[in-house]
Amino acid sequence: MSNVGEPWTLDRERLTEALARWEAHEPSELERNSLNEFLMSLTQDPFGMGHEDDERGIWLGRPNPFTLVVYVIDRDNHQVAVADVNHL
Repeated sequence: MSNVGEPWTLDRERLTEALARWEAHEPSELERNSLNEFLMSLTQDPFGMGHEDDERGIWLGRPNPFTLVVYVIDRDNHQVAVADVNHL
């Protein structure tokens, strides 16, 4: 059974940890909104939302000029784990 076209799920535990660290720098409303939009789009097309870092399975995406999202795609389970959200 193929899950092509189905939304990907986000690993909630990893996302919660990453967002807690990111919140420490007190992001602006614009940064929050662009990150929220990025995360929603990530569930639709994780491959199109960033680029793979040297084919190591680590993906990098930029929801805005001030934020870098580091994530890993689990193709087998159709899941995305956000490892970190960095303020640049």
